[in-house]
Amino acid sequence: MNNEIICGINEENLQYLHTGILSPYVFSIEYRKAHEKKVPHIIVRVFAKSLDGLFLVQKRSQFKTHHKMRWTDSASGHVRYASNFKYEDIEQNAFREFKEEMGGKLLSIRFIGFSSQPYINQNSNNYKIDYEISYNFIGICDKNISLNLKEVSPESKFFTKEELENLLKVPRTENFKPWVEESRIIWNEIISGKYDYLFEDMIKEIKIMKKKKKVNYSKYKIGLVIGRFQPFHNGHLLLIKKCLEIVDILKIGIGSSQTFNEINNPFSSDERKAFIIESLKEEKIAENRCLIYNIPDKFNFQEWISSIFEIIGDFDVIFTNNLWIGRIFQLRGKKFINNFKFNFKKYNGTYIRKLLYNQNRKWQKLVPMPVRNYLLRKEILNRIYLIYIRNQKE
Repeated sequence: MNNEIICGINEENLQYLHTGILSPYVFSIEYRKAHEKKVPHIIVRVFAKSLDGLFLVQKRSQFKTHHKMRWTDSASGHVRYASNFKYEDIEQNAFREFKEEMGGKLLSIRFIGFSSQPYINQNSNNYKIDYEISYNFIGICDKNISLNLKEVSPESKFFTKEELENLLKVPRTENFKPWVEESRIIWNEIISGKYDYLFEDMIKEIKIMKKKKKVNYSKYKIGLVIGRFQPFHNGHLLLIKKCLEIVDILKIGIGSSQTFNEINNPFSSDERKAFIIESLKEEKIAENRCLIYNIPDKFNFQEWISSIFEIIGDFDVIFTNNLWIGRIFQLRGKKFINNFKFNFKKYNGTYIRKLLYNQNRKWQKLVPMPVRNYLLRKEILNRIYLIYIRNQKE
């Protein structure tokens, strides 16, 4: 365990966890070093219940360094580092930890929020304070479990709601701490019904998966798609056309709208809006079916979502292939559709910008005609080149 390579992040970069853009900001670090040097690092915590409504609660093993023999979540652990790290890796770690500790299978999970809790590391010099930033999940699990007794106490088991309510009421005293307090808070939220809508959504998802049914999408009135559109490309256009088969009106949010003239965000929100409008016009898509809004960044996912509702109003469904975006909108009770696939290796902004910066003409076939015509203007090509040169010097 002490040689495990986990996922660290510097304190000044914690805000980027709220964006779902993780790879530039996380780094590999040994488990022992992270704790000894008080380096913030990422963990996952899962709170699971069975399909028939029983709650799986873990009691930590007597062999644990921290919180030994206390009741806690269903499973938790450090997130292992991976190259090109992304939010999907965090969810995979949640599934892995559940299997390793509880010997069972998670069928579905939903993100419910972050928490971070400093604690005393009694194995390090001078009792340094460590920080763990936790991605918290609720989940539905299979009832077949096989406890890993090196990790968990044999008292870990499924509880009825009434049994769990009684267990949560066991008081904390100076000499007796029955619970990891953060876990007690979250379990109380769960049994209060706070996340019932997410559990119901997971159960529906599991039933569809078991029947291996092809998903037939309902018709919705208003949909939402959000992207940076740096630049708007043929993949974006295909996505919008697919969305319009399902919704009457599509609201299009231009993300990071305040950012431009940067290596990863070269185009202004006005330019990106023009890309979209002219491309839709070229496809003869009625103007009144697509409404375009600027969505500035906020480094707090809850504030960001609230700002979106303030800017664009309500909607019925969000279309995104970004799992992080989908999860945080599910938390607000919105339907999330991510089955619209295109050749992402070919149609993605990073690749197209790289071609532009390297003056490789292959980009011209990857964007709609109006976008190509704009980008071929001499003053625009010069500006793009200057952005690239400036970045190389920095």
